[in-house]
Amino acid sequence: MNKSTYQTSHFRIVNEKINLSNYYYFLIIVIVAFILMINTPYKTSYDYILIKSEGYKLIVDDNYFPIKSKYLYFNHKKYAYSVIDISEPYITDNKKYYDINVDLTINDFKEDKNVFNVSIIKGKSTMLKDFLKKLKKG
Repeated sequence: MNKSTYQTSHFRIVNEKINLSNYYYFLIIVIVAFILMINTPYKTSYDYILIKSEGYKLIVDDNYFPIKSKYLYFNHKKYAYSVIDISEPYITDNKKYYDINVDLTINDFKEDKNVFNVSIIKGKSTMLKDFLKKLKKG
């Protein structure tokens, strides 16, 4: 038979004062951490191929458009470029690709190869902004 003692009875819970301020502090810390997490900006970058021949040709997919940044990154260095010409799309492996001729001045290419992997940062965003955009779309 279970005997009810003071330690297990409901009178203990009612009679003893529980310090709720520790729980409130913990709740506030969790809420602040969540708000900081969803408002922390992150960069969206895409990796593309840059071909050096008579000029520079950048091979991109549909994620490139609309691009706001006019900088590309190679070996952790930032280079400014401008778009000269965009070719008609062509399909390879069921994906659309474009050849973009770019005006680019890179003096420190010390490698002998003509194909380089570069990164382009599309933009900065936060989790909250992305969530609100998805809500607006429906």
